[in-house]
Amino acid sequence: MSKMVSTVMSDMATALSKLEDRMATVHNASQRSFRHLQGHVINLNNSMQDLSERIFQLSNKRQHELSIQSLDKSRTVLDNLNIQLLFNANRLSSLEAAMLNHSMRHCGRTNNELLQEVKLYRLEEQGKLTKEEVVQLQDRVKSLEASVGRLQVHGKTVDTKLSQMLRYAPVSQRILSHVTELKNEVDNLILNVPKDCQEYFTRGQRNNGSYAIYWPDIGRTQKIYCIMISDKLATQNSSGQGVAENAISNIDANEDTFKSSPITSTQTADHVAVHLHDQSDQFLTEDDNTRAGGWTVIQRRVDGSANFTVTWDEYTRGFGDPSRDYWAGNNFIHAVTCSSNHELWIRMEDINSEIWEARYDTFKVSSENDNYRLLVAGYKGNATDALRYSNTMAFSTMDRDNDDSASHCAEYNGGGWWYSQCHVSNLNGPFSVGMVWYNREGKDWIQLKSTIMMIRQSRRLTLR
Repeated sequence: MSKMVSTVMSDMATALSKLEDRMATVHNASQRSFRHLQGHVINLNNSMQDLSERIFQLSNKRQHELSIQSLDKSRTVLDNLNIQLLFNANRLSSLEAAMLNHSMRHCGRTNNELLQEVKLYRLEEQGKLTKEEVVQLQDRVKSLEASVGRLQVHGKTVDTKLSQMLRYAPVSQRILSHVTELKNEVDNLILNVPKDCQEYFTRGQRNNGSYAIYWPDIGRTQKIYCIMISDKLATQNSSGQGVAENAISNIDANEDTFKSSPITSTQTADHVAVHLHDQSDQFLTEDDNTRAGGWTVIQRRVDGSANFTVTWDEYTRGFGDPSRDYWAGNNFIHAVTCSSNHELWIRMEDINSEIWEARYDTFKVSSENDNYRLLVAGYKGNATDALRYSNTMAFSTMDRDNDDSASHCAEYNGGGWWYSQCHVSNLNGPFSVGMVWYNREGKDWIQLKSTIMMIRQSRRLTLR
């Protein structure tokens, strides 16, 4: 549109320029005519002056020789010349007025022609725009017709599918009913899954291995390693070999996780126990004079298959393989230990294959808001109470420094632990070289090659 306006303005400027050229030509011609007439008038005036001078000279020379009649004739001639001069001047003025009127009429006609041309040009441009709009509208109508056609086809397809769905509606309702029943059965199965290894033990399970548990506060099933053993494992067998050593060897890296094992269920009373068998698990009997089994393993390190120098989030969720090396997860440990009083049993094997134990009557880990703070009390065992140094300490990892030291203990020593300044026990340090426990009696560090941390609901009074 702006280009069209600029074109019109350019055409008008050209026409006005031509009109100005014509007016200049007419004006020049008028000026030439006026100058020509003016020259005649000037010549007449000069002739009159010459004649007057001549008469004056003649009158002086002849000393009034001429008669009054000659003077009158001369005056008559002069009057006629003046009249002729006035007449010529009037004619010249009339001629100028006529030329001006002619020029004005010509300019008016030219302006009218230009206005007509501009109007005609505008009408032509509007006609072009109208044609373009008509073409666009035609294209739009075609597009709408195509859309309507597609909608009609889609409507027919929808009608067909709706008819099919109406035919299959009874079948779908039956399927939905079956799915609802299946969901209810799955929910009942999940709700009947034991919440810890102690409940599996109560239902009659006596095999060490990986079990599926469901803790309500966690809201999901979790694979956990369970130890079903008795105090007889801490005594010597007839061959002189420590049965405790055999127990550790039964929970070592040679046990593969699941090994594509079958899932079996044992129904005890009104409960269904789901057991994920390890092929290498051994059946262990219970003695009335020994400790009951059903220990839930929260930490296990036997072959270095899992890296324990990981982030805070990984320690929160848990990581590793329960049948080999793993950490159950701080969130899980907190949920279990805060539900009721739990005891902790730590079994360690040093690089000389000697077994060390530390047992705590009370073990509790606070929530993440409190950085999974540790509470332990009631020590028993032969390893001395090295974990007491970490009591009331928050948990620290490589990316979360909660210790009391000026340095970052978890970053320096590796692994996540309840560091203070920094530690006298660290079961989550780098495998073999960083797994240590300080023996207070021997005043020496115990270098460990395998560790197991197990918890179980305590039958003792809760320590407050």
